[in-house]
Amino acid sequence: MFKINDLVNKVGADKFIHLLVCIIIAENVATYDAQVFNRNAIVAAIVGIVTAIIIGIGKEVIDFFRNGLFDVNDLKFDTYGAFIGGLLALILLLI
Repeated sequence: MFKINDLVNKVGADKFIHLLVCIIIAENVATYDAQVFNRNAIVAAIVGIVTAIIIGIGKEVIDFFRNGLFDVNDLKFDTYGAFIGGLLALILLLI
């Protein structure tokens, strides 16, 4: 059976945090967008995905200027999380 602890050990805690935070951002932004602006579920999910990716890029740019490190793997997990969160929001909005 798959365990979350195994995933964290495999990819690292930092990457797992990037994944989870972007899932939360994308899902919440999409839900908020659908409720406040009355957009359909697909548009709201896309807005959530794009918002989470932009925030992930911004975080990496800040890291680059502070520490000289732009981690493409962090950005990859941000993107995975954004798409998972957008898909979750799409499912929840269509129910």
